[in-house]
Amino acid sequence: MILVKREKEMVQGVSECFTLTLELQTPFGEEPHPEMILDHIKKELPLSCERAQNRISFLPLISFNSSMGRTHRFLVAFSLKDFSKNRSFCDRVLPLGIAFSAFAEEEMINKDGYENLICGGVLGDHFFLLIFYNGKLVHWIQEHIESKTYDLNKRIHRLRLFIQADPFLSRLGDCPISILSEEKHYSFFEKAINDPLWRRFDLDPSVELKERAWKRLQRRFIYAFILLLIFFVSTFFLNQFLFSSKEMILAKQAKDELYQDAERQKILAFQNQILQLPFPLDLDLLLQEIGNAVAKGTRLKALKKIASEEGDYYLLNFSAIHFEEASRLENKLKNSTVFKVKNIRVGPVQSTTDGRVAFQMDLFL
Repeated sequence: MILVKREKEMVQGVSECFTLTLELQTPFGEEPHPEMILDHIKKELPLSCERAQNRISFLPLISFNSSMGRTHRFLVAFSLKDFSKNRSFCDRVLPLGIAFSAFAEEEMINKDGYENLICGGVLGDHFFLLIFYNGKLVHWIQEHIESKTYDLNKRIHRLRLFIQADPFLSRLGDCPISILSEEKHYSFFEKAINDPLWRRFDLDPSVELKERAWKRLQRRFIYAFILLLIFFVSTFFLNQFLFSSKEMILAKQAKDELYQDAERQKILAFQNQILQLPFPLDLDLLLQEIGNAVAKGTRLKALKKIASEEGDYYLLNFSAIHFEEASRLENKLKNSTVFKVKNIRVGPVQSTTDGRVAFQMDLFL
C-alpha cells in the first residue's frame, strides 16, 4: 500500500484486488447501463463476486461491432479488502497495476510513434499484461504466479496465440513487448494517477462525493486540531522551561547574595574581633596625651599592671611641672582616639622637693 498526493486529492494504491477484462454483448444501437453491467458481472463471475463481497468496480475499455451485435469490454476490479475503513485518510483507492499504463505510455513515446504495444511485469505474486491499440488500453490480464520460475516466454507465446484468435486484438499485428521492472512501480504509479483514464476510477465506489468531501473536511479538521494541540503543548512546556530557568537564575542570585552576605558577616566579625583585642599600652603615646592635657615635661615614675575583672588595669605614677585639674586629664583620655579607655581615676596631687608635683593614675583599658 502506498499513499500519493495529487493536487488536493490523496490517492491510495493497493494490491488487495484482482482485475480482468470482461466482455458484454448487446444488440446494435444499445448501450449498456451500470446496472446491466453489474448484473452481467455477477452472472458471469459469481464466485469472484462472493469472494469480494460484491465490492466491484468497472471501467469501459472498448466497444466494437461483431457478428453477434455490439461487443463491449470492461476492466473489472474485485476488491479483496474493505477499503471504506481507510477513507478518512484518502479520497480514492486505485490498484497498483495502473503503473503499467503509465509505463506503456512512456514506451510508446520513446518508440517513435508506436501506438500498438503490449506491456507487463511482475507485481507481488501476480503477473500483469496490458494491451494497447492505437494508444488506448483495450485489454487487461492479471494472473497469479505460483513461484518465481514463471516462464515469461511461454506466457508471451500463449498471449500471441490469443491475440491472433481474438476478433478485435487480431488487428494489433506483431507489436512490441515491454516489461517493467518491479522496483520502478512506485514512480510510474505516481504518473498513472494523473492519467484521465483513472481520474474517476475507484475500488470503493460506494462512497459518494458528498461523503468524500465530508471525510476530507473531517480529516483536515483533525490535522488542524493536532497542529493546534502541538502548538499549545509546546508553548506550555516552553513557558514552563523559561519560568523554571528564571527561577533557577533568581535562586542562584539569591544564593550568591546570601553567600556574599555571609562572607561580609565573617569579615565584619573578624574585624570586630580584631577591634576587641586589648591594645598594648604605648607609653610614648600615653605621655604625649598626658602632656597635652597637663603640661609638657610630664614624666612617668612608676608603672604596674594589675589583674582586674574590669579589663587591663594599669597603676601609673607621674611627675609634672604643675597640675591643675584631674577632671580635664580624665576627659582628655576618655575621649582619646588612640586608647580605648574603659575607666580612669586620677589620684591626689602632691608636691615634691624638687619643685614639681606628683600624681597617681588608675587606668583601665
